[in-house]
Amino acid sequence: MSVAAVAGVALEEYLDHRCELGPGGLGPGGLGPGGLGPGEVLWENNGWSVRGTAGGNELLLWTSPYLLASASEGPFRRRRFSAVQTLLVLAGPEALDGPLIDAPFLAAGWDERELLGWDAVEVGTEAGGDGATLRWKAAGRTVSSRAGSRPGWHLGGAHAGVGLDVALIPEAAAIWLAGATLPRAAPGDRWFVANGSATGTLSLAGRSLALEGHAVHERHVHLADGYDPLRLLRGDGVTWHTARSDVCSLAVLSRPSLGRHWAQAVLDGKAMDLSGPGAVSVEVTAQWTDPLSRFVVPSAWSLRLRHEEGELRLETAAHRRAYHLWSHLSGGETVCYWWLATSAASWHPAGGRARQLGVMRSEAHQNRTFVTSGPTSPESLLRNLTESE
Repeated sequence: MSVAAVAGVALEEYLDHRCELGPGGLGPGGLGPGGLGPGEVLWENNGWSVRGTAGGNELLLWTSPYLLASASEGPFRRRRFSAVQTLLVLAGPEALDGPLIDAPFLAAGWDERELLGWDAVEVGTEAGGDGATLRWKAAGRTVSSRAGSRPGWHLGGAHAGVGLDVALIPEAAAIWLAGATLPRAAPGDRWFVANGSATGTLSLAGRSLALEGHAVHERHVHLADGYDPLRLLRGDGVTWHTARSDVCSLAVLSRPSLGRHWAQAVLDGKAMDLSGPGAVSVEVTAQWTDPLSRFVVPSAWSLRLRHEEGELRLETAAHRRAYHLWSHLSGGETVCYWWLATSAASWHPAGGRARQLGVMRSEAHQNRTFVTSGPTSPESLLRNLTESE
């Protein structure tokens, strides 16, 4: 395969990693009878978030295929499997004028009954007149990456009753969060995010709706010893914020409990890549008790992105939500919340006058551990008791 790129990322990055799982663990030769070592894990996705409109209504979409494998004593209940997720929130335009309320949403793919076999995800390359395309296909959904003279991505097919024909065009080079210097097949953590635009159609219950909006791409690969999602996602877990207006778009990711933060903002066509708690901060400013799940969850946030040229400020408020569980984990579960939101944004240039950027369509996401069996034993319980005669 050539080294052609999309958003500055070589097309080879979209090859899956099943062949890196060898008989002795992480190595060549395929997943053989020797299986995986005790701490060796594969977790990878090829995901897309779109926040925009569909037929004049407010839209939040996430879709991704996943591949997962671990030893029997590893972090997953199944030894090896795959999944395809489709999450969709739709609301009328009046939703943006109101508070966060309980409303219907679709979240399919992570229920135990929906999980797929190890070979259910097909990954292949097709040559074309203007470049190569690498396509993931499973359960009716396709996710394609195209290099060449018109680089970009495409979401197609139908999963969970949601049909997509959506073209995704990069707005800036991808930002790497981990593993940029590692060889593609080397053990480790590889993670990048890309900003883009989305146009196409969404098909739902016999209706076809014109779709447009802000797209954010996540390609994340854990191919390493010691991946423990229940530990990594404790506290505030991992958070994700995106937003877009006519002049600005951004993607913000953070692992607050680990003190790790990243962001990319594109303002007036210029990209600013940021990392570190001094450059990126996200503060929860309001909470809401979900009447369906009874979880107390964030409903408003204050974001600050600090660059040498100035500071981008967002005050974000949620209007609708969706959620689902990661119940495929050994020893506990995490809860994944998604919010359809809007953000009042402003740019404060260094030494200049503040500029109001108006209201941006935005989203928020959080994946955090909420229950774990933990390493509890009868002996450990006795240590907390006061001895008495």
